[in-house]
Amino acid sequence: MGIDFIDGYKEDDIKIRNRKLISIVSDKISNLSDGMKAELLDYVQSYCPQYVVCSKLTVRSDKEFNELLYALDERFYTTPVTKQKRKALTVDSDEGRQ
Repeated sequence: MGIDFIDGYKEDDIKIRNRKLISIVSDKISNLSDGMKAELLDYVQSYCPQYVVCSKLTVRSDKEFNELLYALDERFYTTPVTKQKRKALTVDSDEGRQ
């Protein structure tokens, strides 16, 4: 399934709702350069520092795993005016549109 980059979580622990997102995140990460992977780790650490331990991604529950997947999919952002940190629950993609 491709979650070998996350410590503390086994394939048997994966809930059905996360399977599609795991596939998207795994494909995305596999296509990144080493520099981009380092940037992604910095991004995850800036929004979810509790899941980055000694430069490794670590989770202990389904809720943490789900939140980490959202971070790896770059769904967190900071509002420009009030600087509030938020999580986008949906992603609008232009893939396939012309």
